[in-house]
Amino acid sequence: MNRYSQMVSGQRESYRLKEYLKLMLPGISSGAISNALRQRDILINGERVRDDVVLHSGDMLDVFTSFERKLPQVVFVDDNILIVNKPAELSSVSVLKDEFSVATWAQSQYPNEDVRVCHRLDYLTGGLLILARTQAVHEQVIAAFRNHWVNKEYVCLVVGSPYPLKRTCDAYLVKNAKTARVFVCPDERRGAKPIRTTYEVVKAGAVSRVKVTPHTGRTHQIRAHMAYLGFPLLGDDQYGNREANKGYKARCLNLSATKLSFQCEGTLSYLNEKAFSLEAPF
Repeated sequence: MNRYSQMVSGQRESYRLKEYLKLMLPGISSGAISNALRQRDILINGERVRDDVVLHSGDMLDVFTSFERKLPQVVFVDDNILIVNKPAELSSVSVLKDEFSVATWAQSQYPNEDVRVCHRLDYLTGGLLILARTQAVHEQVIAAFRNHWVNKEYVCLVVGSPYPLKRTCDAYLVKNAKTARVFVCPDERRGAKPIRTTYEVVKAGAVSRVKVTPHTGRTHQIRAHMAYLGFPLLGDDQYGNREANKGYKARCLNLSATKLSFQCEGTLSYLNEKAFSLEAPF
């Protein structure tokens, strides 16, 4: 049994308990919350509750549950940067106050430092993520991304068998901020930004394992671009094939950032001698 404790200090004056628990414990299921309520394993200001009550700023929340909060795993650390393996279903940075994320985890691990996330992985995407341990290094890593000195590679499972087996594809991507979705189009139009993606089939089949390198870093680029090419990612209900996802019993997005390498100049050039990789969990 795990215990998680947190004082409510969110952006609003009040939250429903179940709503707040989804911020505090990303990935926890509704069933796990209901079970904790049924067992009276949730305490507010020391009092056990069994209903989806209202929480207010300043309330102390204690939760006893078998649910294991997903935590980043450190892959590399030195005086300048921290590279972690971000679990899927964990935000890179907190969108809402009191939301647990890689950024809040890093702040708790290095309370006397200004640790900052240098780039983002989607909530549903796991894999390698770079954090800087000072503001100066953060600015240098951001500049390295801007100059294309950081190389990222992903592994995914897609529905279908892409052909040719290796290809670099150009298109345009339009983002709809209201719906938090993007769509890919073949030509330039208002609001569209160019994208370039290289894929390489590792193992072909009805479901294929594919390596992907995004040369541009647009929102949902890999997911949307592969779907546009006719090979949606397995487990992607937003851009993919829901029937195929059900048929293959895919309950999560099969996309992971598996490799990082550097071609930097200046202070961070020592990273050019290193390469970081991990195995995709699917």
